[in-house]
Amino acid sequence: MTDKQQLFCIYYIRCFNATKAYQKAYECDYATAVVAGPRLLGNVRIKEEIFQLKQERLNREFLSETDIFQKYMDIAFADVTDFVEFGNEEMEVILDTGEHKTITVSHVNIKNDTDVDGSIISEVSKGKDGVKVKLADRMKALQWLSDHMDLATDKQKAEIALLKAKVQTDDEEETADDGFLEALQGSAAEDWMDEEN
Repeated sequence: MTDKQQLFCIYYIRCFNATKAYQKAYECDYATAVVAGPRLLGNVRIKEEIFQLKQERLNREFLSETDIFQKYMDIAFADVTDFVEFGNEEMEVILDTGEHKTITVSHVNIKNDTDVDGSIISEVSKGKDGVKVKLADRMKALQWLSDHMDLATDKQKAEIALLKAKVQTDDEEETADDGFLEALQGSAAEDWMDEEN
């Protein structure tokens, strides 16, 4: 493997873009890199080197594929109640007339930073309407998980299956079939047959 091919591999594991990696390694224009980069990425020795570098990088950062998979699971299945508490509460107020009155007030309280996984939060901002907490993109995490199910441990696969089953059960409870429609269709078919005879 040449020095430039080695450099291409190093740049590639930083950006995961063959065109950019080729441009930096070979110091060429975009038009050349857009053709040559993906072609070089198809080389078996290059693929092996990239895989080895990725493994070294994971080991160096003390991350395993299982850790990464778990983080995406955490993002995909995060619950807003892990980060905020909300609801209604009774509050006593004193009117201008001096009269005491109890009213219901909605509230949202953000949990302390020591009580939440901040790595799942992508943004916290305070505006005129209050504080906004934005979580990492759940749909991207779900897509990544579906693309990388082969990296999941048996335990993680079981957790995902359990979560899927829970979602399906919740959906089925909303649209539970008590057999009424099927009985009605059967009855209607018999009625049609009677009319034809």
